[in-house]
Amino acid sequence: MSGVDFGARAIALRASAQTPRTFALLSASTLSAQVDRIDSSGHTKRGLGAASYVCDERANAALVAAHPAAAFTGAGGRHFRLLGTPDGFVTPEMFGCPAYVPGVNQQPYIQAAVDYAAATGLRGVYISQSVYELWAPPRMAPAGSGYNGTNHSGDFIVISEVAMVLQGKHGNRAKLHFKGPNGGNLQTDYQVVSMTAYVGDVIWRGNGIKMTGSVSASKTRPAEGNLCHLILRDLILFSDAVGVPNNSWPAWPLSRDPTGVGENCWDVSNKGIYCQADVHIGHLTVENLDVIGFLGECIYTPSAYLSGPASSRVVMRNMRMLHSNGQAINPNGPASFDIDGLYAENCALGIEGWGASIWPHRKLPLQRYEPRGHIWRINL
Repeated sequence: MSGVDFGARAIALRASAQTPRTFALLSASTLSAQVDRIDSSGHTKRGLGAASYVCDERANAALVAAHPAAAFTGAGGRHFRLLGTPDGFVTPEMFGCPAYVPGVNQQPYIQAAVDYAAATGLRGVYISQSVYELWAPPRMAPAGSGYNGTNHSGDFIVISEVAMVLQGKHGNRAKLHFKGPNGGNLQTDYQVVSMTAYVGDVIWRGNGIKMTGSVSASKTRPAEGNLCHLILRDLILFSDAVGVPNNSWPAWPLSRDPTGVGENCWDVSNKGIYCQADVHIGHLTVENLDVIGFLGECIYTPSAYLSGPASSRVVMRNMRMLHSNGQAINPNGPASFDIDGLYAENCALGIEGWGASIWPHRKLPLQRYEPRGHIWRINL
């Protein structure tokens, strides 16, 4: 056999190794040692979640173990990791998320995408399908634990001390449909947990999107790069639950209140956007966003009790909040709010401190009040 034949066979072998295939097949393939980047045709099926994978110094056994849906070990112990899009994003489909079908839980894939983006320094997650269905994950806190604290289980999407963007892809709004742990309406499909402060069982529905921190608000604020910053853009956070004029709390399961009145009241475990209480949090920006049908506050920001330019900022553009048993906005914490285009209706309160109910179906009259201790810029 001539040298030309050997060269041709080597080229053919390498080309075969680089032929796009699904992630599942890639992880079982024998890749040439000359291959350091390869494309997939999809994750679990062709055409859904196609991506590029690279073998570099950041691809290692620890990454494969922590993110098995985004990294794999090929022949010879060489590790490959998901590269993300050229602009620094991943999609849930790159982690095996199926196409939307009612009754199929897509929450684990969105959280896997968030966690991987955080671990590898990517910008964020494109929410690329028009609808996703998210079932509440199990609340795994020790018995007796309260609503706040360091245990983040039982919340739908958790952002842990990084800068992150969650965005509908290409400017199209994506709907995140939040469901109970069994895929039912959050109004009646929920978990029951024991809390010492309430001498027994209470309802746990879970917060939609949670920003976390680990440094107490009573301590020195960390550098900006060590805080959780979040941008939410072109999204609809939706639950089937509908608020009613009942802002007592906590929410009682039927085992404690057989009348059902306590089941549909202010559920402080069910906030639309929740900044972890009593810790330092970075900046929150929401653009072209709806929060609908959460039985706690639509936006809850009681973090980082500081004033001045070093404190947290909340920026809102084209925001709607509807059907809550709590406030549209609980603003305690950040020193600066910049709001341009905000509508709220059928919530217990517009903004905590105003004292004005907007039940039923009244527009939030933002121009009437400027809270003490905060800087507000509001355009209606």
